[in-house]
Amino acid sequence: MKIYWVICFLLFGIHAHSQSRDILIQDFNAGMEQLDSMSSNQPALSFEILHRLNRIASELKNDSLQFTVSYKKALVLSQMGIFDQTLNILYDLLPMMENKQLRCKKGEVFYNIAATYFAMKDFQKYMDFNVKAKEAFIACGRLEDTLAVDIEMALAWVGLDQPQRGIDMLQRILQDKGINQEDENYAIALDNLSNAYYEMGEYQKALEAELQISSLPYAQSSIDVKAGLNQHLAEIYIQLKQYSQAQKHLDTAIIAAQQMGSLDWLFDCYKNQSAIFEAQGNYRESLRFHQMYIKAKDSVYQKQYYAKMSAMAAFYELGQKQNQITHLKKYNN
Repeated sequence: MKIYWVICFLLFGIHAHSQSRDILIQDFNAGMEQLDSMSSNQPALSFEILHRLNRIASELKNDSLQFTVSYKKALVLSQMGIFDQTLNILYDLLPMMENKQLRCKKGEVFYNIAATYFAMKDFQKYMDFNVKAKEAFIACGRLEDTLAVDIEMALAWVGLDQPQRGIDMLQRILQDKGINQEDENYAIALDNLSNAYYEMGEYQKALEAELQISSLPYAQSSIDVKAGLNQHLAEIYIQLKQYSQAQKHLDTAIIAAQQMGSLDWLFDCYKNQSAIFEAQGNYRESLRFHQMYIKAKDSVYQKQYYAKMSAMAAFYELGQKQNQITHLKKYNN
């Protein structure tokens, strides 16, 4: 009889532990969904959720979940423009890549390190880590991910003052019969090609590349894309001194930016509107839109500054909480 009750007790304990684990995993997945649905201007709440997710991952002693939390934390910091801490976290993740389950995540980590260096305008490291990302993706058989990396490497050549090399690489990518023209990467490659030509002062070629994007499904994929595409077209037409065409696309970009409530796009639009009026000799309107451009730009930078300060405060508060938990664990042990 005693043996029977011991077995029942053990079975009950195993079942309860399994249920508890399932609940924690459900909580973790719910937290990740909440995090993914949040906007980038909620850093304090993002870090609070990340703190909770980190606690769950630690309790489950799951390396994959702990990697996911740290990786997500790096992406949130990157969105806030806190690049030094972003790099610290991503570099700290690299030793975890020796874990067999996580080895194929190495390409993603290298890719995001590269993206961070691009934001910091360190184009040599941007190139170096894209090369590492490509090698890591190939090693894991993730050949489909190498296309996005190749597109980034082409842009890196432009940043390294070798635009023709970047253009040649992008043209090879675009001429590859294996690339799907409905794929987002095809549109991104065209946009990068347009930007490269623009940097070289070859505005007609820049226009031809950008106009190709207009005929793709990608052009209608979101209002953000619509704003950006028409803003870029307006910019190119201004350089070509085709002001009526520039105005048409600028009007579309302004409407899209206003619908989004995006000052980020609007201040560029106002700058271009000022340039059009100046070229047409309407100096009063040119001055008015220049002042609107300055005001919108200052507002964006101020908003970014406060968001960054809020994010840093939340991040360091999270670090203090984690240090307290670590200290308590050591004390209790």
